Amino acid sequence: MGYVSGGTVTNCYRYEGQIFYRQQSNGTFDTANEHAGDLVSLSDLNGADFYATALGWSSDIWDFGDLDFENGKMPTQ
Repeated sequence: MGYVSGGTVTNCYRYEGQIFYRQQSNGTFDTANEHAGDLVSLSDLNGADFYATALGWSSDIWDFGDLDFENGKMPTQ
């Protein structure tokens, strides 16, 4: 999740195990990890506090029970 505001990406996070690549203007690829958001640990992604605090998601709307990021169990509405 992230958004662009005045040319700057804000509120953008990535799982610490993800690797991103970007295509250069000359057609080659390089890693773009330094441009892909702040690192979030697996432990953070499996805890309700990350979603509530960092993302501002409300437990009135989101169900944070049974989180298991590695197995695709994310917050649900």
